[in-house]
Amino acid sequence: MLSRRARQSLVSLAFGAVLAAHLTWFTPLTLYLGNSDEFTVDFFTMLPYLAGFFAFISIPAALIALLLPPRAYRAYVALLAVLGLLIWFQGNFLVWDYGALDGRQIDWTHQVWRGWVDMSVWLVGLGLALRLQSLRRQLLLTAAIAVFALQIVTNGVLGVRDSSLLLRNDEVVPPDEALSQIHDFSRNKNVLHLILDGFQADIFEEIVGEDQGGQRIATALDGFVFYRNNLSAFPYTHMSLPALISGEIYRNHEPIKTFRQNTFGEKSILRTAQAAGYELDIAAMGELASWYRLGGYTNSFDVPNNLHVDPRQAEVDESARLLDLSLLRTLPHFVKRYVYNDQRWLIQPMVSHSRTNQLVFFSHRFFLRRWQDSMTATRDVPVYKMMHLMLSHNPMVANENCEFAGQVLYAERKNVLNQARCSLVETIRVLEQMKELDVYDDALIVIMGDHGAWTRPKGLKVEAGPDGTPKPMLLSSSQYALSMPLLAIKVPGSTGELRVSDAPTWTADVPDTISAALNFRDSFGRRNILAIAEDEHRERKFHVYDFERGELDSEYLQPIQEYVVNGDVYDLASWRRGELYPPGAKAE
Repeated sequence: MLSRRARQSLVSLAFGAVLAAHLTWFTPLTLYLGNSDEFTVDFFTMLPYLAGFFAFISIPAALIALLLPPRAYRAYVALLAVLGLLIWFQGNFLVWDYGALDGRQIDWTHQVWRGWVDMSVWLVGLGLALRLQSLRRQLLLTAAIAVFALQIVTNGVLGVRDSSLLLRNDEVVPPDEALSQIHDFSRNKNVLHLILDGFQADIFEEIVGEDQGGQRIATALDGFVFYRNNLSAFPYTHMSLPALISGEIYRNHEPIKTFRQNTFGEKSILRTAQAAGYELDIAAMGELASWYRLGGYTNSFDVPNNLHVDPRQAEVDESARLLDLSLLRTLPHFVKRYVYNDQRWLIQPMVSHSRTNQLVFFSHRFFLRRWQDSMTATRDVPVYKMMHLMLSHNPMVANENCEFAGQVLYAERKNVLNQARCSLVETIRVLEQMKELDVYDDALIVIMGDHGAWTRPKGLKVEAGPDGTPKPMLLSSSQYALSMPLLAIKVPGSTGELRVSDAPTWTADVPDTISAALNFRDSFGRRNILAIAEDEHRERKFHVYDFERGELDSEYLQPIQEYVVNGDVYDLASWRRGELYPPGAKAE
């Protein structure tokens, strides 16, 4: 016969386990299945670490019960049951969208009503646990058990249905042999298509004009032309990429997934290159790499957030990251800010040896440095390398010495400049190594951003009204910044100092430009940048929409507002409002 304290401990352990299961198993599984491409460790590998977190929560719940008198114990068990219900309810019904968790600062004072809604629900729930009589408390316990059972069934069905996703990283992340192929160039024909995500054109121009360091960067870019008057097609990556590899512009005319499959999977410059006999090497973060792979590939590598740490530590870090995301989803609004902790998070620093383990800048820098150290040129077939790196993108974490700044910084111009400069230093080391291997001169190299960096562009000319006062801007300064990504191109055989061109270029022109430079003869319906005169007047279009993370899985985007630019992108008099494309708009 069990003693009273033993029974108390077992019952508390059971309800502590119910609470812990919501935080460490059920919610993490849901998050993983919805975002599996963003993790570099498969869910089954993380399970032992999640089990450790599970024990860390549930076992103390049982030990606390040993110290409580009977009346306090009954309230305590009810409290555990209600906490489990509240976490389940918050994580499934009070799910607020805070945008992409890519290092941007979250304004926790924005839409603060979310916090009051959450607080009201939590206070009512906790009040019920403490104030209800024994019979009604039993109803709470029954409800907690019923929800727990429902979650077991639901997650079991999800796990069976999506079992391939739970182990998908074993197939996606290649072995060292495939990665060594990515480091290997062709002896003769090479294309290096390097996307520095979020690199802004005027930031580049300022860096190469600096007295210290700028000259080295400019010299390393031998044969390049920098197109300062470049316009992006979209302000965000997920629609910029189809434009810059296929020339196609999304106008809400078909479901996003269909459009992505048609552009990445059917007609793109990557498909054209493969048809022309080029082997295609892809390196990008998981989700983006999976898009590039839609059209086929030779070698592919998902660059993880923690490539620069020990593999075993990476497993711990990814498990802690998943738990942090679980806490962010299941805790009330006013507590979430302490979980996010300005991208430093809550759990990850407790288990990581390095404060930089989950910061993508350091991982992608490590990827480039390992490439520099192991670069070879032994392949006999032409090679097209599509590299999409997050060095210059949020979060801003590097100081002027390219070391960790000690915290995540605001995306102010000084911080953006520092990190962009560090990104360029790493990039030119790759170019210098290509020169050492004698594959630089004959290579086609495109270095570009997909969009800008949110920081007000230098030289932005505000349009004046009839009375000489500035007219209201059509867009915010950060939106103009997003429209102005870096574009620099070196065609095979080109030599000489870095040249600056004012030609009115567009990121959607890149496929036609590469096709023309390599004599592929495929047309993507846009312009060959190399043939655009600097004084040409030409209409280009930038498309703005409200973007939240959840829209990656939506059927359509929110209404897309088109802006037409005829002239210099920095001169706001060149901009005018164009068409509006609502969800499900008819194709032109």
